[in-house]
Amino acid sequence: MSSHKITLTDRYRHPLFFKETALELPVNSSSEYNLFQPLFNPDLQASYLSEEKPWEDIKKWVPILVEEWKVIEKSLASLYQSRSLEARPLMIEGISIFYMMLYWGNGRPVDLSGWEESVNDLLITCVNVHERLSFVMTRPDSYFAFIQLREMIGELHKLISKHLIMANKKTPG
Repeated sequence: MSSHKITLTDRYRHPLFFKETALELPVNSSSEYNLFQPLFNPDLQASYLSEEKPWEDIKKWVPILVEEWKVIEKSLASLYQSRSLEARPLMIEGISIFYMMLYWGNGRPVDLSGWEESVNDLLITCVNVHERLSFVMTRPDSYFAFIQLREMIGELHKLISKHLIMANKKTPG
């Protein structure tokens, strides 16, 4: 599989997700998408390689994100139950799923560096998202951050689903 070397734009720069500003972005076929190689892969593909924009096809992407979260959630629950200290990489993937759902559900690409301001402009969002997401991002190793992330993803999934249903009702025929 070929790849492109890219330099992350400011909106993708956040130390929790990317340690370096340069990375190799694989050239994917639409059937090969991996959400996490690198993190936010579909968003990066759209921004750097002019691939499909996932924030323009939320009906397709929300189920993919939710299914991926279910796998991660199950693994995290097992890790926390056994008091394993290896939950961090999966929590970071889970947090990235939340970001993708949050921004794509609002028809926008992900914004990691400016999320604290841009989240205020989003129509579809969780209650107290700023405080809750700040808590999760500053304590990704914590069991309580996992519980909070699980609740936020569930809440956001319901809100996006409701929004899609309401949008379908407004669209004639």
